[in-house]
Amino acid sequence: MKKFFSAIGGIIGYLASLSLAVCFALYCSGRVGWFLVLTFVLAPILSALFTFLFQKNIFLTCDFEKPLCAKGETCDIVIRVKNRLFLPTPSIRIEIKDSPRLVSPDRIYSLSVMPFSEVSFTVPLSAGICGVSEIGIQSMKIQDYLHLFTRSAKTGPLPLSEVCVVPDIAWVSAEEDYIRETVTASMECGESEETVDSASFIFGGFPGYDHREYIPGDPLKRMNWKLSAKRDKLLVRLDEEAATTSVAVVLDSLFIIEDEDLLNMDADLYEYNSRDELLAKIAENAVETALGISRVLLSRNLSVTFFYKSKDGFVSHHLHNEDYFPPLVQELAHFSFDTVPDTDRFPEEILSPDAATLVCTPNRYDTLDLSGLVIYSALDRKGRTL
Repeated sequence: MKKFFSAIGGIIGYLASLSLAVCFALYCSGRVGWFLVLTFVLAPILSALFTFLFQKNIFLTCDFEKPLCAKGETCDIVIRVKNRLFLPTPSIRIEIKDSPRLVSPDRIYSLSVMPFSEVSFTVPLSAGICGVSEIGIQSMKIQDYLHLFTRSAKTGPLPLSEVCVVPDIAWVSAEEDYIRETVTASMECGESEETVDSASFIFGGFPGYDHREYIPGDPLKRMNWKLSAKRDKLLVRLDEEAATTSVAVVLDSLFIIEDEDLLNMDADLYEYNSRDELLAKIAENAVETALGISRVLLSRNLSVTFFYKSKDGFVSHHLHNEDYFPPLVQELAHFSFDTVPDTDRFPEEILSPDAATLVCTPNRYDTLDLSGLVIYSALDRKGRTL
């Protein structure tokens, strides 16, 4: 609408000037007046001709500072516009392509370039939401000298680049029901009475190398009652059996949400300004909570295997301590959800009876057909067992 009124204003101004020239020719000085009229008639033609020439002789380049950045950092784009003609350019309008993950303070930049010279400027993009963004130049348009019309600059493909924002590891409470259910399921899958009896025989009834305080959901068979009574607090054994109990954390590869889902969700869960920003924040919550869940389960002395789907297929990371998180976090900066259903949505390993599984999804619970598994939905920020 703004561009429409700008064009209308230019046309009205031009017609008013032409009318004044005609009046001057009729009532003041015919020779000078008709010369002015001819000048105003030829001016749009010359302006259009020069605009066409500038379309071929203005070159745009972009330098992207870095392909990877952390939340809270700034990623700069250096834009250079070069004029190869002997005239100064008319107004050049450059529109920046940003995203909810990388936001530009100003999307529109206007400039003019002197003859045979170059102008450069820097556009800072603030990283706020993790994930992959395609940023760069959305469009470059040239407005003629008289501001009568605007044309796209024919400079070839506009420069775009993928920039990834690294996710954080969300804080997840060990008291969450879905954490307790996963821990309980892992003990049921990984334990056997035979190994427990064997461990009880060894070490004279005090199996394990270390202890920690009891957390609701821990199996009672791992309680060290004698040591708990002695220290006046409940202590759980950290023995080899518990340390090798396996848990799978799976990041759902699909993200399809209907408008009805967004309308029915709790408005207090997310702060957002647009639909795209809301979807980006839901996706971010699924990724970062999956990492946070993995860290909590690891702190419960469980062996965690993290699964996600890349362009080349499923990737698994075996997490044994905190040192294993940085490589996984950097890989997940390049992760993006599928928006088309795929039969190969989950790895076959998650259905194994030898490991408990928790699936993190940005979708509704009823979009998953995974009976018996623990599910965390970023849409509701809640977990449950299907």
